[in-house]
Amino acid sequence: MKATNIRNLITCLAFVFSTNVFAQSPLIVNMQVLPPYSPVLADYMAFDGTSVITITNTTATNYDIKLAVHLTGDNGIEAYTNPGFMPSLPITVAPFATRVVYGSELQFYNDVEYTVIGADVQALAINGIVPDGYYTLCVQALDYFSNAELSADEPSGCIPINIQYLDAPFLISPICGDSINKTYPQNIIFNWITPPGAPLNTQYHFKMVEVIPFNRNPYDAMATATTPSLFETTTTLPLLVYGPAQPPLEVDHTYAWQVTATDPSGNLFFQNDGKSEVCSFIYKNGYINYINNDSVFLLLIILKVIPTILF
Repeated sequence: MKATNIRNLITCLAFVFSTNVFAQSPLIVNMQVLPPYSPVLADYMAFDGTSVITITNTTATNYDIKLAVHLTGDNGIEAYTNPGFMPSLPITVAPFATRVVYGSELQFYNDVEYTVIGADVQALAINGIVPDGYYTLCVQALDYFSNAELSADEPSGCIPINIQYLDAPFLISPICGDSINKTYPQNIIFNWITPPGAPLNTQYHFKMVEVIPFNRNPYDAMATATTPSLFETTTTLPLLVYGPAQPPLEVDHTYAWQVTATDPSGNLFFQNDGKSEVCSFIYKNGYINYINNDSVFLLLIILKVIPTILF
């Protein structure tokens, strides 16, 4: 009796084992994406040059496949390859072979058809840029003709990616809402903090406008400024010396300024499109305050004593 039970148990285990073996997917797919991680959605859906896909065939069968992508974010964004998409060429994986495919080889995915859902669908449709956040990027191998799944479903073939935008520049001086005394010659130093992680060749576009009327919101003044504005220039330094060569500022007038950072390579993105806050200042006729009453009194004494000593 016990021997019969043992045989039955062995038979059941063998059946389960064999079922699991045959139920395993014939292909194993792994994906790598080199940082920094781009916020351009098409870079993931169409496999840009930073993507590396490794496909291992565990069977004696030759497979013609296509790849399907699924991207999900902790911010509600989700995108996936449309099931009916048919690239112009299949990827062929030989029996018991491992094939490494680089994104640069997959130009025939440039016209990939995909669906996007989430809170920022309209913005994505315009600029194709996803917001920063933590994402899970998954890739799966499908039969090129039948759409049958040839590699395991998620979480197999998935990697985490953290899409981060760099901070916008932080304005230091002049302090927002401060007054600046007029000097002769004109000399005002504007400076800001370089965003952490920004490359040395980051470009900073400086813009200054007059605030009319003086008590107007400086953000409104900046947003509605006419073209050309009072003064604009681009530099790679985190400061600007506004000297006598620049348009003269008028006493008791209010001015607003802003700095916008951009990456010339286009690989890095900044919060708020790289735009800093808008700060304003009042240009005051205060340079005469350098001579106060004590200074005048001392000057009079000097003028009186020196002739006595000399003569």
